[in-house]
Amino acid sequence: MSYQWNSKYSIETAIEVARKIDSGELSYRKAQQIYGIQAQGTVWKWVKNYRSGKLTLPPMLQEYTGEDTAEVLAYKLRISEESLKLANLHVETLKTVIDQAEKELKIDLRKKYFTQRSKK
Repeated sequence: MSYQWNSKYSIETAIEVARKIDSGELSYRKAQQIYGIQAQGTVWKWVKNYRSGKLTLPPMLQEYTGEDTAEVLAYKLRISEESLKLANLHVETLKTVIDQAEKELKIDLRKKYFTQRSKK
């Protein structure tokens, strides 16, 4: 059962305060002063829920520390391959546009590499 969060303080703040009190780094009163918390009951409730394991970050905010499964890796590979195909298609489209513009305008649009600069 997860702890339902409904407060003017962020859950990150609540976890930080509860962790510091639980480790003995802060007292209840000092935590209230530092973080501007009005009611001591609020801090007491945070520590109680923190100790029982109910006060945790939502899964989307927790830092991922595990390794990717084969399924996730296969998905990432497929996405990368699709992105590469799309990028290659974009490059080919741009080359075609440049070729067509060169034919119509009868000028070279491509940069010439390894040429000597003209002296002025």
